Amino acid sequence: MKNLLLLVCLFLAYSGFSQIRTPAASPSVKLMQTVGLTDVTVEYSAPGVKDRAIFGDLVPYGEWWRTGANAPTSIEFGDDVTVNGSALKEGKYVILTKPGMEKWTVNFYTHEGGSWSGYREKEAALSVMAPVTKMACKAETFTIAFQGLKNDGAT
Repeated sequence: MKNLLLLVCLFLAYSGFSQIRTPAASPSVKLMQTVGLTDVTVEYSAPGVKDRAIFGDLVPYGEWWRTGANAPTSIEFGDDVTVNGSALKEGKYVILTKPGMEKWTVNFYTHEGGSWSGYREKEAALSVMAPVTKMACKAETFTIAFQGLKNDGAT
């Protein structure tokens, strides 16, 4: 009986350490970039296309999207910034977007944690429009990037 109990204890202890770790379906991404003198950090989950129609189907046009998968996408600015000509205070924000065929609405909400859906009822700290541009090649994974880095800004 002691041997059986010892065997069960060893099995339970071993099984607790032998969990198989697999990659996330939408891996987490943390992007840190200095733009001019301002540190910017973006954290999001990157879903893949996986032979699906995304915008206009899985992510409907005209509806709020958490701009990624799993959890709300966040962006943190180390200094006050200007986004599309509008001022935004330093701090951490949640980004929600409303995709459209020709332009997207991009809302920045003061980061408070919790579910992304709770932000939709709040007033955005800033709302800007972004034109849709066609990419030269197909992207398999959702990606947020900084382009055209200059001393005083980026796209």
